Amino acid sequence: MKSLHNYFQELCKEAGRSYKTFNIDTKKIDSATWENIGFNSDHIRYGHIEYFKSNNGKVEVVHTMCYPHFNFSLPIFGFDVIALNGNVTGIFCDVTPAPFDHPELRKKINSIFKEYEELKRTLPEWTEMFSIDFIAVSPKDKFNEIADKCIELYKQYLQTAQTPEMVSPMGIIKHKELRNKYSEYQQQNTKTAKHYRDWE
Repeated sequence: MKSLHNYFQELCKEAGRSYKTFNIDTKKIDSATWENIGFNSDHIRYGHIEYFKSNNGKVEVVHTMCYPHFNFSLPIFGFDVIALNGNVTGIFCDVTPAPFDHPELRKKINSIFKEYEELKRTLPEWTEMFSIDFIAVSPKDKFNEIADKCIELYKQYLQTAQTPEMVSPMGIIKHKELRNKYSEYQQQNTKTAKHYRDWE
C-alpha cells in the first residue's frame, strides 16, 4: 500500500521530469514534517507540491496545485489527500476551467468521477467554483486505487501543459478574473486550515 509520502515523492518526480523544481522555504516545526516543492515553466506560472504530517499522526496532507500562465488555454489542476489519525478521509481532484478547459483532461476526470460517484462527499458552497466533475470522495478501502488514477491525470496535465494554445487579449483578462475568483473561493476552505492549526 502506498503512503501519502509515496504520493508526494511521485508528484515531485513527475514535475521534475519536465519542469524546473525548487524548494520553498517552510517554517521549521519540531513536532511535524513539512515539505514544500515549487515548479514552473514557460506555460506553468506556478506549481506547488506540499506534504505535511504531524508526529502524533493526527494530520497528514498531500497538496498539489498547478496554475497556468494567463496567456495559455489551460485549466487549473488541483489534487489533495487528507488523512486524520492515520485514516484517509478525503481525496480531492479537479481540472478547473478558468475559463479554459481541455477535452482530453475533461474526458479523463469525468471517467474517474463517474466510477467513484457513490463515494462522493457532501460539498460546501465554496466548492461551486470547481468543475462538475470535481472529485471529492471518502475513499474507504479504495484510497490507492483512486489516488493512482488522480496521479495519472496529473501526469497527463503536465504533458498537456508543455504544448498549450495561446489565448486572445480578452481571454487573458477573463483568465485573470477567474483565477482571482478561484483564490477567493479557496480561502473559504476553513476546514483544512483548522486541521493544520489543531493537530497538536
